[in-house]
Amino acid sequence: MEPGAKPNILVADDEVTNLHLLKTILKALDVNLIVAKSGLEALSKIQDQEIALALLDICMPGMDGVELVKIIQNDKSREKVPIIFIIAHTKDELELEKCYESGAVDFILKPFRKKILLGKVKVFLELYRQKQQIREHHLSLEQTVSELVQSNKSLQESEAMLNNIIENLPLMLFIKEAKNLSFVRFNKAGEELLGYQREALIGKTDYDFFPAEEADFFIANDRKVLETRMLKDIPEEKIQSKHNGERILHTQKIPIINSEGQAEYLLVISEDITSKKQIENALRESEKMYRTLLSASPEGIIIMDLKGRITEISNIILEIFGTENKNEFIGAFFFHIIPRAEMKKMKDVLRRTRSEGLVQNTEFILTRKNQSQFICELSTTLIQEADGKPKAYMAIIRDISQRKKIEQQLIRTERMVSLGEMASAMAHEINQPLLSVSLGIENLFLKIQQAKAVDETYFHNKSEKIFEDILRIGRIIDHVRAFSRDHDDYISTSFDINGSIKNAISMISEQFKYHRIGMTIKLDKKVHPIIGNSYRFEQVILNLLTNAKDAFEEKMETSKSDFEKTIVIRTYHDDHTNFIEVKDNGNGIKPDVIDRIMFPFYTTKEAGKGTGLGLSISFGIIKELNGNIEVESDHLRGTLFRISLPAKDVKQ
Repeated sequence: MEPGAKPNILVADDEVTNLHLLKTILKALDVNLIVAKSGLEALSKIQDQEIALALLDICMPGMDGVELVKIIQNDKSREKVPIIFIIAHTKDELELEKCYESGAVDFILKPFRKKILLGKVKVFLELYRQKQQIREHHLSLEQTVSELVQSNKSLQESEAMLNNIIENLPLMLFIKEAKNLSFVRFNKAGEELLGYQREALIGKTDYDFFPAEEADFFIANDRKVLETRMLKDIPEEKIQSKHNGERILHTQKIPIINSEGQAEYLLVISEDITSKKQIENALRESEKMYRTLLSASPEGIIIMDLKGRITEISNIILEIFGTENKNEFIGAFFFHIIPRAEMKKMKDVLRRTRSEGLVQNTEFILTRKNQSQFICELSTTLIQEADGKPKAYMAIIRDISQRKKIEQQLIRTERMVSLGEMASAMAHEINQPLLSVSLGIENLFLKIQQAKAVDETYFHNKSEKIFEDILRIGRIIDHVRAFSRDHDDYISTSFDINGSIKNAISMISEQFKYHRIGMTIKLDKKVHPIIGNSYRFEQVILNLLTNAKDAFEEKMETSKSDFEKTIVIRTYHDDHTNFIEVKDNGNGIKPDVIDRIMFPFYTTKEAGKGTGLGLSISFGIIKELNGNIEVESDHLRGTLFRISLPAKDVKQ
């Protein structure tokens, strides 16, 4: 029975009146009554129950009281239960003897007398409670003995564990006797640090191993700790070891107090922090160098945590943004200095930096403190912990406003050079329709002179042809005028690369025919539209075609013979990218210079021919479109330029 639970009393009688009477009398007791009208019901109800006392009627249908008692008392899963039989009249001695043999301990006659019944029940309940107390006391004694055994075992294990910890502690640990401060215990780390075996240390003092001045310092500190009976922390102290020279220690000295309150021993724990101090010194030097580099950097540098909060900036940042107060940046969020229009691009740059580690030379338009805007080139780097875990971002900001102005001027210059080079081509393009117009008008006059009248159909056809050629001349002139215009304020729009390629070809096709240059055009009708400046893209195509024409001339001079000059212009696409290829069978590019052809002012052409800016500017224009130019060349056999441009629905 659980402690505090009420004892169970089984009451079994087939007479409802008797059961009711017994319940009424026994309810005054603090017990739990289990009531049954038959022996079988009683057995069912006491299953897994501990019974303190049973009051059973002898005569019950199905299973009488004697049989029920035998079953209960022979149940090995429970302790013997005191049984009081309820009988209607006094039995003979033989019958009573059977009752007692079955396991009964008493009987009570019907009708019940309340005091007699309660008196007998209380006696057995008290016996039950005493038995429970004896059992609980026995269990308590067993638990106490078990705990003592376990405690002794734990004490031994704890002592062994403590010795193991002391012995294998990576810090030097030793104990001194308080009276003369001689060593009484030393661990392995102490042996290794000092360079002495513990056998040589036990019983000795500091004077036996250290210079007198050093030993005096140690002993004075020891005495002070023992006198004050307080822990003393020594952040740094130097000792001379036997084999490792001078070491720097962080030491704690702790008095061990006995039961009488006296300091009996001194516990000393020392950590060798020599390497740590060397690292700290190196870090201080590194920090100093870092601050120097940050201050001296010609680029603007911003350090921010992973949430975008600025933690450090270089002095150039103040100059770039036109402010003198560093506190305007420190602690502020990086996105606060990014205009709303550039926010999405900046978030994408940081996302790519987090995944790729480095994103270089992304152009942004930022705002200075005086609200003036400037163009910058931003590169971001992911700063990582020693274990590779991301720690912060470093953003390098370069004000390229002046450079962009120069680049625009160079683009204008190159455009003018292209127009100059196309002058003869323009002459061909315009002369051809002019000749057609002239011949058409001359024929009309001839017809008028011969027949004094002109057939209406003939006149209509000739005039249609004349007007078509006039419109063609107008289109060429309009396109050349648009091409040569300053596009600094041009707003990027969606355009068809095939249409731009056709426009570029239209400005030089007659010139190429004159030079017997064949062009094969394979344009993919399903290429994606792109976002950008269509005129600048045309400038790239014109530059590549002009370079191909020059390569043909160089090959003819080299080979001293004519050959079939062919340019193949091709467009194609995949799910996300458009590709443009311009391939020629000209002179090709030498392997030792192919890596330099995109550099500004570098040219493979003869002096006075070309500025050395065409490919460099073309490369810049394609980069502005978030694209790339690749070149493959076989010297003396030809060159392939491949441009890749993202479709306008691809996120950059």
